[in-house]
Amino acid sequence: LHTDGTGISTGIERIEGSVDGRAGAFVLTAHGRNHGQDCVTGIWTVQPESGTGELVGLRARGTFTAVADADGRWRADDEFVYWFEN
Repeated sequence: LHTDGTGISTGIERIEGSVDGRAGAFVLTAHGRNHGQDCVTGIWTVQPESGTGELVGLRARGTFTAVADADGRWRADDEFVYWFEN
């Protein structure tokens, strides 16, 4: 990050849970841009062939915006689409 808070962020997460009533886990990658100290926007993708259990074949992609309030609490808004390949 730059001293003004701008920069680029990346992330990898393994998530366990359910999607559309199907249980399992999957790997999600995110790429974003920091717009100062209090705003991040970006895209995320479920990695192909990462689904386990009933989430085998899960594919998804989306966008996110996360904003911090004056107390430093973050709120995220996401939009996404998912589907299953079998």
